[in-house]
Amino acid sequence: MEGNQPTHSEEIDLAYLFRPVTRWMRRFSDRTARHFAALKANIFLFIAILLLISAVGYCLRFVLPHSYETEGIFATRFLPVKYCELLTDDLDNHSGDPLIADQLHIGADVADDITKISLNPLTEPLDLRDTLLQSFILHIHLKKMDHLDSIQRALLNYFENNEYALKRKEETTIALQALRQNVIGRIASLDSLAPIVNSSVIPRSTGQGIILGQPIDPVNVYKAQDSFFRQRVRIETELTNMDNIEIVQPFLKLNKPNYPKFWLLNLCFIAGGLILAFFLTPALGRKP
Repeated sequence: MEGNQPTHSEEIDLAYLFRPVTRWMRRFSDRTARHFAALKANIFLFIAILLLISAVGYCLRFVLPHSYETEGIFATRFLPVKYCELLTDDLDNHSGDPLIADQLHIGADVADDITKISLNPLTEPLDLRDTLLQSFILHIHLKKMDHLDSIQRALLNYFENNEYALKRKEETTIALQALRQNVIGRIASLDSLAPIVNSSVIPRSTGQGIILGQPIDPVNVYKAQDSFFRQRVRIETELTNMDNIEIVQPFLKLNKPNYPKFWLLNLCFIAGGLILAFFLTPALGRKP
């Protein structure tokens, strides 16, 4: 039991170990007290700095240009969303450049309205039956809303007429048309078989009718006809929906500018003013 009790030398070593920590805490406490005393002694300077920084943030609404930020939801069938994002970034890099008018095939005055373009992919599938369809949100910033419809059409044509998208669209169309012809041929074969099957369904007691090694079940024939008909409807539906880009929600036409978010800018300047006033007041003000 005696060996478990701390010795006097061990107590001295622990006190020596924690002495720098206690000294630092005491020094920090003293400096904090002096800092708050300086803030209290210069409270009007603190308020003046805060009001000055906040006023600068408020006045920015009269200096910064106002613009319209709107967004639309679109779906792509042949172009991967990541590739659409790269194309959008390329457009955004040329915002305000005459080159964007050539890429979108719009007038220079319309292209000048575009200040920013960005794309955000959506992870949720738009249609579980169409695995190729991917959706995304397109954000645009415009100086004015007069040419919004023209800009939307230009953006849709920009994605729709992409060389890769056109090639994929042509390949898919050819494959679907060949599949449709095959299904139509099978439906025609079943249609020619149907009268024979119908005429063979007579009572056996008459001794008439077709008796094969394996009898034909009319129900299976009708099921096959129905299945091929459904395939044909699905294929023809896909052929009518061969656009690469589809509009889920068009760009919203706004009545007044909504960018920048001046209320958020004001909050940031107020927070910045509090921080600057907290540190500058003791340095600039009189000592307590």
